[in-house]
Amino acid sequence: MGAVKLIGSYTSLFCTRVEWALKLKEVQYEYLEDDVFNKSPLLLKHNPVHKKVPVLVHDDKPIAESLVILQYIDETWKDNPLLPQDPHERATALFWAKFADEKCLVEAYTAAWTEGEEKEKAIKSAQESFAFLEKLIQGKKFFSGDDKIGYLDLAMGWIPLCIDVMEEVGGMKLVDAEKFPSLLEWAQNFIEIPLIKERLPPRDALSNYFSIIVSYTRAHKQSLFNSSTMVTRLSSIRKEDYRGGSLGLFLESSNQLLPSSNSIYNGRYNCLEYIKLWPFKVIVGPSDKPMIVVAYKGKEKQFAAVEISSMILIQIREIAKAYLGSTVKNVVVMVPAYFNHSQRQATKDAGVIASLNVMCIINELTTADIAYGFDKKATKFEKKNKKNISGNPRALRRLRTACERVKRTLSSTTQITIEIDSLFGGIDF
Repeated sequence: MGAVKLIGSYTSLFCTRVEWALKLKEVQYEYLEDDVFNKSPLLLKHNPVHKKVPVLVHDDKPIAESLVILQYIDETWKDNPLLPQDPHERATALFWAKFADEKCLVEAYTAAWTEGEEKEKAIKSAQESFAFLEKLIQGKKFFSGDDKIGYLDLAMGWIPLCIDVMEEVGGMKLVDAEKFPSLLEWAQNFIEIPLIKERLPPRDALSNYFSIIVSYTRAHKQSLFNSSTMVTRLSSIRKEDYRGGSLGLFLESSNQLLPSSNSIYNGRYNCLEYIKLWPFKVIVGPSDKPMIVVAYKGKEKQFAAVEISSMILIQIREIAKAYLGSTVKNVVVMVPAYFNHSQRQATKDAGVIASLNVMCIINELTTADIAYGFDKKATKFEKKNKKNISGNPRALRRLRTACERVKRTLSSTTQITIEIDSLFGGIDF
């Protein structure tokens, strides 16, 4: 029936539901990972309207929007039907899938990023919407009503996937066992299905992903959720003539003036579609490697992306040396959780160029644990309340996420207080 390709992102709950459907239908497909923070030319070609994942390409014909893709998959591959055959039941399933995305999901995210009275209103609104789903699932194991999952279960699959992450990142409680027992029971039944469980994104990656977009939305008061742009974690380096004529670098925040032709940013992402937007030049270098071109002291110089990374590490090394009063050689480097193997290896290579021994590459969430005393916070809670949270994964995740929020907030302020409602056993922290 033609080749099948899926352009997606492993942290996207919309892509996950499409993969579930393809696996349920036993459809062979090629998966193409895209960077949601920087759209690839392939994605822009196949989804020029919304410019976002997922996109299913079947026999060279693209289909966009996850719920539309689910319906297309069901109509194209007839085995293991997902949607009901009865017209009314079919229309009802389509209605509730759209309701969950446009009401429940959007309201849950709004509750995560807002604060104060606005947050309370958003939580109330979200819970009112979730109440409809609670009523819909009562008395049934799955939304399909059968002993097997269907279209509506896949559409609702973001609930067990992301709702507790949203709760932790947003410092709130949306769906509890008292108000939503049937919905939570369904969620547990759903994720215990082997086919579903094998395609669950890493939780730390999801937490990092939502932390990024929630932090950005709070800072800009503009919701970017479910948008192809999401957030661009812009960090740029500007070349300046520092002491001794050496090439110095410093980080610029994303709210400063537009960079000059000597400001290099977004260098770690795919660049083909963005060359025309960048103030600096990118050319094809040896072995087809992209090279960044800048003017320095009246001369044109070319740098590989790994060399730019090494310059950042050199500057960080010098800052650390001045602070510690001794030479820095052995280092542990923090990277975003979504970095793949090649990105992590490139970071290690940059360390070698910077004359550093990169002993380990760790994720941001792990760094937050180390930098802001995750273990000490857990011990402090135990000493104060005589309760040990080490055996409670949910409490540990909420505490770890709180530490991650602290790390992000302290990049723009000098102090912050950690507050977690009902961390363990109904006790606030």
